[in-house]
Amino acid sequence: MASPPPVLIVGAGPVGMVVAAELLQRDVPVRIIDADRSHSNHSRATSIWPRILELLDRIDVTDELMCLGHRIDQVRYYSAGRHLGAARLDRIRDTAYPFGIALPQSITEDVLERRVTDLGGKVERGVRLTGLTQDGDRVHALAETADGGGAEIEASWLVGADGAHSTARRLLDVGFTGPELSLDFAIGDARIDGGLPEHMAGYCWSPAGAMALAALGDQVFRIAVRVAEQQRQSDYSARYFEEVLRARGPRGRFRVDGVRFSTTFNATIRTAQRYRVGRAFLVGDAAHVMSPAGGQGMNTGIQDAVNLAWKLAGAVDGSLPEALLDSYHDERSRSVQVVAAGTARQAALGGLTRRRDVIRRDLGVRLGAWSRRLAHEVAPTLGQLSVSYAQPDRRTGGKAAPEPRRNAVRLVPGDRLPAVIGRHRVGWPALPADRFTVLLWQPGQMAAEHRAAIEAARPAGTELLAVDSASAPALTAALGSRAVVLLVRPDGHLAALLEPTRAALELPAAHARATHGPPAPAPSPHRTDQQERQGE
Repeated sequence: MASPPPVLIVGAGPVGMVVAAELLQRDVPVRIIDADRSHSNHSRATSIWPRILELLDRIDVTDELMCLGHRIDQVRYYSAGRHLGAARLDRIRDTAYPFGIALPQSITEDVLERRVTDLGGKVERGVRLTGLTQDGDRVHALAETADGGGAEIEASWLVGADGAHSTARRLLDVGFTGPELSLDFAIGDARIDGGLPEHMAGYCWSPAGAMALAALGDQVFRIAVRVAEQQRQSDYSARYFEEVLRARGPRGRFRVDGVRFSTTFNATIRTAQRYRVGRAFLVGDAAHVMSPAGGQGMNTGIQDAVNLAWKLAGAVDGSLPEALLDSYHDERSRSVQVVAAGTARQAALGGLTRRRDVIRRDLGVRLGAWSRRLAHEVAPTLGQLSVSYAQPDRRTGGKAAPEPRRNAVRLVPGDRLPAVIGRHRVGWPALPADRFTVLLWQPGQMAAEHRAAIEAARPAGTELLAVDSASAPALTAALGSRAVVLLVRPDGHLAALLEPTRAALELPAAHARATHGPPAPAPSPHRTDQQERQGE
């Protein structure tokens, strides 16, 4: 049989590269084009959070990124120079990576492009997307090449990873909406002498305004500060950043020296109305841009890439139905809304000026540190470990679910399972990256006939894995001490949770639900015919 047309990936930033590597690992042919002729030497994204390190293990680049990057073990909060408390990443117990990595995006891109090249891929630079049409099973793209000529590209699917000013999104006629605001930030990488903690990111609030710091190693820090439009410059001096640090930063005698890079960038908040149009998808900044507070943008885009890629690979090789691709927009748009709301709240905290609001904010951070809420809730959220695809629980009427019983399962379908994907690390269950896993937790407590029936009922193409609290102690807090059967997706999110006595009967139906995507919504009598057509 002839090879299928490749998946066309528009944009060779980190998100597009992750999509490409994921597909190439599954022997899905790709073609990668990028309008720029070369990498940018500088970039504003520096943080890679714990969940992203987990996901990048799938394409075997996490170890290299950890060697090249600088570990961040906490996120500190300061107010008027005083240290209020810290969200300690190094106290998170349900990940093999209880830390973040600070690394310039340009280096992250180099690592990812080398991996794509090792897998047989190649980036065609200076090739700009100019036209796009679709028919029943093909995408037809027009492109302008680096020498000014034209090219026609036929693809099976298209992934638009071409940034906030996405040409793919414009050609797909997808709206990009959000609040009417535009924020200008000055950023710079510079050496700071004076004893700032070497393994932290920090948010500094003061009457003069907010500032963010992130250690890059060797006493070099990324400094980010909001500036008024009339104050925008092409570059910023060490003296400028030193004055900002003195006015807004932690207490101390600090000296800024040797600015390696500085620029101004404009941040807006937007989201695409749809992440899928026919055989085309939007990922990363092409689908959403958010406040830079919390360093979540690139990380959120990589979550998009992984969510889409395993489903798209299955659709291309026939192991999964194409209907599952409908879940990409549903899952990622809900998740992006949650992350974007969190970054907006983080930015709003830095903008408080009324005395009572400042006191309430500062007291809340102090109490959060004392009660360990910063460690148990804020740190996993910053690390994107709490991202879940669980459906809204209508049984609770929007109220918080009751606390689970001691030794009971604390996860629901859609939650991330603490695990390692594609790698083997001591104390962690290793899940395959290319198929569903039937996971038997505490198999020694299951009756032999139940285990045999589960194995016989296991859907074709799934992996069977049996672990307990001795071989995978990291799962004990999440799954408790009783035996349970889990169906786990290739991205490590829980698809179904089953009782051992009924698992053999319920497993095939649970797998079918997990691989066929969300049911089509019933048409609303209040929608117009045009709206119905747009929703199809």
